[in-house]
Parts: sequence; structure tokens; C-alpha cells
Amino acid sequence: TGVEPSSVSAAQRSVKLMDNGNLVLMRDEDEANVVWQSFENPTDTFLPGMRMDENMTLSSWRSYNDPSPGNFTFQMDQEEDKQFIIWKRSMRYWKTGISGKFIGSDEMPYAISYFLSNFTETITVHNASVPHLFTSLYTNTRFVMTSSGQAQYLRLGGEGFWAQIWADPIDQCSVYNACGNFGSCNSKNEEKCKCLPGFKPNFLEKWVKGDFSGGCSRESRICGKDGAVLGGMFLNLSVVEVGSPDSHFDAHNEKECREECLNNCQCQAYSFEQVDTKCWIWLEDLNNLKEGYLGSRNIFIRVAVPDIESTSRDCVTCGTNIIPYPLSTAPGCGDSNYLSFNCNMSTGQVIFKESNSLYNVTSINPDSHRFLLKIKDVVVNCTSENQMSRISELNLSSPFHLTGQCSADMVTGGTEVEIRWDPPVEPTCSLSVDCKDWPNSSCSKSADGKKQCFCNHDFKWDGFNLNCTQGARGRYGEAKTPVALIIVLTFTSAAILVVLSSTTSYVYLQRRKVRKELGSMPRGVNLCDSERH
Repeated sequence: TGVEPSSVSAAQRSVKLMDNGNLVLMRDEDEANVVWQSFENPTDTFLPGMRMDENMTLSSWRSYNDPSPGNFTFQMDQEEDKQFIIWKRSMRYWKTGISGKFIGSDEMPYAISYFLSNFTETITVHNASVPHLFTSLYTNTRFVMTSSGQAQYLRLGGEGFWAQIWADPIDQCSVYNACGNFGSCNSKNEEKCKCLPGFKPNFLEKWVKGDFSGGCSRESRICGKDGAVLGGMFLNLSVVEVGSPDSHFDAHNEKECREECLNNCQCQAYSFEQVDTKCWIWLEDLNNLKEGYLGSRNIFIRVAVPDIESTSRDCVTCGTNIIPYPLSTAPGCGDSNYLSFNCNMSTGQVIFKESNSLYNVTSINPDSHRFLLKIKDVVVNCTSENQMSRISELNLSSPFHLTGQCSADMVTGGTEVEIRWDPPVEPTCSLSVDCKDWPNSSCSKSADGKKQCFCNHDFKWDGFNLNCTQGARGRYGEAKTPVALIIVLTFTSAAILVVLSSTTSYVYLQRRKVRKELGSMPRGVNLCDSERH
């Protein structure tokens, strides 16, 4: 209970429930002589008149019907001033101020901070004092740490129901470092977490099962053992939340900021603020990455080129999505037969174009030749053939095909549909150097005059793995023979057949003629008769 033993008899103590909900144990019925009060020893609820300080903790119930202490606690952050944190036992589950001064959007709403301070602190937002916050606005309100791990601010309605005014975390992406280091979270997608391009899950088996806490790590080093720079490329990502930068300085322009990061092997990412000409630098692993499309800030994440470009024909990475060959977002990259995508560079969103419709692509899997796109405002039962017909609006044509796989999101609305693409034919070329990404191939002209990187003798094109395979059939069939060669072989074969046919007919006719002549001679006459005279 928090009440210290005392020599004062129980008869000298009294308990009183105050009008504000505070249960007070006092001595001699003197309200100034308080022994214990519930406002200083709360369970899961914070009421007007209480004050949150570094010693106060709100503990959740074990379940909705079990008031014993649960797994979650809410308190002030002991490491950062005026910030709040939710613990799930010993693990950080949620906190405010993750991005520090870099992004202020993850602060506790100022009206609630004012409430938790018992209306004693001057709350500032963007260096401006918050006006017109009166204590009367907080009548019949309470703040609760729920058993589900969500902090809620509630107001009592006229019908006796508590209406939710604010709550957090509101989704999986609001949880602290939901996707682990170098993992990006997008609450609009069915698959919330993905490793950044150029990164891979640290624990693949757990990642596949939905445990993303292990995060991701780089595919390749960005600096050699001798300090030589290996990672000279940056991934442009729009984010609404990211862990606080480790340092910042005034820079004249973005180029100066970029070079500062390149010249430091510990630099993982940078961001340049045009208005204040400030350069932000991250030296530690990036955490709490959360994608968004409104109010985002651009952060440039350092990557090794081979990790995001398998060929020189690959299109530029779009947000957190690698655009693998043959997919194309613009002329000059990918394969023109797959030019059905575009990239919104300001948001990092990949768009799939089909007929006159546009669809958001939520993920692309280069290994399986599949991608997911979202059909808005269409929620179907993906196990029902009748309801699946509702997504027939996707009148796809080769090289794109529906796989029949889909998932409906009842929370955000819409349905994610899986699409596969056909393996491409041999890449086009103009010069031999254009075939450098496809060993054992050379630039040759086909019958229609178009040049392609045809596989050399004894090699066959494997469109799935994008290479020339020696001696064995590729995964998707035999290598394609140049059209010109096919035509030559066809005509040659036809000519040979004509000659053979003519020769056979001539021999046959000659034999018939001889037989006819022999048949007209008198019986007994033979070639030796002329010798008898």
C-alpha cells in the first residue's frame, strides 16, 4: 500500500474520498496531515489534479477483467527531459521524442503534456507558447495505461461512456523500433516491415514468422579494412520518424553535408535542412524508421552500389523498393516491355500503371519475380472465388499475370494482390559493351534488325536468373536461336528436300522407261543375239 508502519492507532486515522477522486488516508481527520493518498500511488489511471513526475508510474491491469499488475508501465523518460515512455516489462515498447530535434512530430500532444504536469508547466511547440489551455477543459477526463499496451486519453460523454480522444501506439509501426535497426515500417502495407535496400534480416527464420525485432544488417561493408570508402551511394528515403541523429553542424549546401558523410566510415546516413542549412549525421545503426507521405523529411542512407543494382540496366531505387531488371520506371532503364511502373520521388512510392488506372506497389520480390499492389476501397474474402472476381478490374496482359494470391486489410481498407512477371528475353544492345552484365553473350542482330545480347555457342538464355547457362536447359527452357539463323536453316532444309525429291522422281521415271522398253522386245531376244550374226 505504500503506508509506513506507525505507532498512531487506527482510531486516529480516517479515510476520505475527495471530490476529485483522490482517496486520502489522514491523521486526526486533518486533510493537511496526509498519511497516504491514491494520487501519489496510482494503478493504471491518471486523473486531473495528479502530477506526473519521475517517481510516478502507471501500471496496466493484467487483462481487461483482471486488475492485478500487468505487463505495461507508463512513466516519464528517465534519460530525456519532458519525454514519456511505455515499458513492456524490461523492454522499451513506446516513447515520445524518438527523433529528438530532427523531427518534432513524435512528441506527446501538448494538451496532454499540460494535463500530465497538473497544468504547472509552460508547454512550447516550435518555440511558441501554447495559448488558451484552461483547466476547465479537462473536466471528466482521465489518462489510462491499458492492458493491451496502449496509453489512452479519455473524456466522459453525456451518456456515461468514455470517449477516446487520443491513444498511442495506434498501430504496429508506432511501437518502439518495430522493425529493428535498418528496418522500415509502413502501416499502410499488409507486410508492415521490410529491410532497407542493400540490407538483409539478421535472423531470417524469425523475420519470416513475423518477429522483426532482430532488425537488418548491411549486405556489404561501406568501408574496407584499410579505411577505403566502398559505399559511395545514398538511398533517398522519405520518413516521418527516425532515431535521433548523433551530431549536426552548419553546412553551406547539401554537397558539403554529403561529402562529410562519405569521408567518415562511421557515417550511416545524413539529412540536409535547406532552411537552416543544417547537416544532420547518423553514426550509429538507424532505428525507428517509419515511412510516410505527409510531412516527411528526406534522409540519405549510405549503401554499397552492388547491393542495390544487380545490372547497369536497373532503374533507380524508389524509396525502400529496389526496381530489379527487367521492371522499368522510365525509358533508358529496365526492359521497355516492362515499362508499366513509375516512381514518385518525393514520397518514394512505386506506382503500377494498368490501362487508365494507377495502383500503389507495396513490395517487390526480385527472387520470385513477384510484386504486391494495393487495390483501394476493395475488400474481399480472398478464399472465395466469387469475391475474387471483384478484382477482375486488373485486366493484365503479358508479361504480367495474377497469381491468385491476395490479402484483405480490414483496418486500412483495400486488398493487396500478388502479380508475377514473365522472365524476359535477351536484353537489347547497340554495342558489345552493352552485354557486359551478361557474361558469355554477344551483341548480334536478329532477323527484324534488332540487336540483342544472344548467348554464345553452347550457352542458353535463362530468363529467370538473367544469365547464359552452359550446356543445360535454362530454368524456363531452351535458349532462343536468332531468327536469321532459323530462316537460313529453314530455306536450306527446304532446298535439300526439293533436290532429294527431284532426284528420286528422276530415277523412278528412268527405271519405268527401261522396264517399258524391255517389255516391248520379242521373247527370247537378248543382248547376245547381235553377236550370233
